[in-house]
Amino acid sequence: MKQINSWKKLVILLLCISISSITVFGCGNKFISIVVTYKGDTSEGVVLDKNNEDIIVMGITSDGKEETIKNWKIENPQTLRADEHAIVVVTYGDFSREIVVKCSTSALEKITVQYVGDTTEGTTIRSGDDDVIVTAHYKNGTSERVSDWITTDEKTLRAGETSILTIHYKGEEVPLEIKCSDLSPEEQYKAQCESISYNELARNPRKYEGRYVKITGKVDYAREEHFYLAYVINVTQKGHDWVDAVYVDSLDGSIMPLGLEDNIVTFYGVYYGLKTYGSPFTKTIPHIAVKYIDFQ
Repeated sequence: MKQINSWKKLVILLLCISISSITVFGCGNKFISIVVTYKGDTSEGVVLDKNNEDIIVMGITSDGKEETIKNWKIENPQTLRADEHAIVVVTYGDFSREIVVKCSTSALEKITVQYVGDTTEGTTIRSGDDDVIVTAHYKNGTSERVSDWITTDEKTLRAGETSILTIHYKGEEVPLEIKCSDLSPEEQYKAQCESISYNELARNPRKYEGRYVKITGKVDYAREEHFYLAYVINVTQKGHDWVDAVYVDSLDGSIMPLGLEDNIVTFYGVYYGLKTYGSPFTKTIPHIAVKYIDFQ
């Protein structure tokens, strides 16, 4: 009987030891702290919640070892927003850790545009043109070239003209001006006109006759000559006065504009030598047949 009781006591003792071991090493919390890290995507729209596999939670044991924890929780899931920080709290048992994740996406502040392509007549610019450089500038100070810009315009360059396209990118828009490098007929004509002094024109008419000239002065008065209009302009300013008269009329027989008196204008045309006009008192002054006029 005593032997049976001894066996019972031994069995009970072993059971207690086993239960104690399970409680200490199996069911109890064997970690002294937890560590939470995030090494995933930080772009706008990423959700930080229990389903995000890039949130890594490690348990730290008393002997300094680390073990991966799976059944952790997040009580305040967050969605990353441009230029903002998201704060989430990860919990495991009695432990909790706060992590801060900065969104790598920055809000668009503005765009700039530059054209680096061909500017000769006939060149067409449209959406997707590689010669249109569109740069996005963000609020965090960074910038990048972007390719998914659009324009509803399609422009073909014309000589002497400036074409304007509107570039759109993510709600921002900016105008792009492209000047054709080929000159218009008017620009070509003006480009060959020389600025020759009044004294040279008056003293050496044969030397300059037939030359393309450019001359600026103040219109003195108009004259009617054989059913067309001509002007006398003074081309040298002395204080408040203008002197040195030049006779100007139309090169191609077109009608000169009315009402130029007292205006400062620039004439482009051909020098025809000296002209004598007036009756009974005549004057002989340089004569220019005008093709184009610029008003100041």
